[in-house]
Amino acid sequence: MLKTKLAGAALALTLISGPAQAISIVFSSEALPSPGPAIGETIVEDFDSPLAAGYSWAGFNRTLWSNPGNPLGNLFDTGVPNYAGNIPGNTTRFASVFGGQSASLQSLKMLQSLSVDIGSLDDYNFIDFYNDDTLIGTITGSELTSSPNGAWTGPDTNRRFFFVGGLFNKVTFRAGGNSFEFDNIATAEVPEPAMLGLFGLGFIGLASLRRRRERVG
Repeated sequence: MLKTKLAGAALALTLISGPAQAISIVFSSEALPSPGPAIGETIVEDFDSPLAAGYSWAGFNRTLWSNPGNPLGNLFDTGVPNYAGNIPGNTTRFASVFGGQSASLQSLKMLQSLSVDIGSLDDYNFIDFYNDDTLIGTITGSELTSSPNGAWTGPDTNRRFFFVGGLFNKVTFRAGGNSFEFDNIATAEVPEPAMLGLFGLGFIGLASLRRRRERVG
């Protein structure tokens, strides 16, 4: 219920403020194993099934840069240990972004929320939210937990995070060091009536402004 209210409040704030303005991204979290998406969200990427229609990756090879839950955390199963920690409770493929690199998930539609499983959270992990090319918010590993020490176990660094606030259609996962592990990305797209309502409010405002100008003239 809290997640639903939070998403609704964030969407209302967005419709009032407009998508071009920077808006704070609000987050909540629950310890892994994953409790699953928030109400209204749908899994769009689990690295085991085809990527959902309308979504694409930039700067990221989703087949190469995900591993099958190897307990040693070997990214490519090539004997390079300790680069990617297993996500607790996850026995399937997950993604890992190396230090100095990034991966951007892009959507053809505007999104109002996103949730994701994150493992062994570090202070050099970052998530950027964009409305087209406009950055509307960045969340750091230090903001997500008070102990971003990369621990492979424990509830503080292995959680599912729920993000709302603003309208966005691109989310970038960045790592300043090795590495950034995540899986089971879910989103909630902005309903078409809400988008139509947004444009409708704009037209009403323009019409009202025109009437005022005509009266003044």
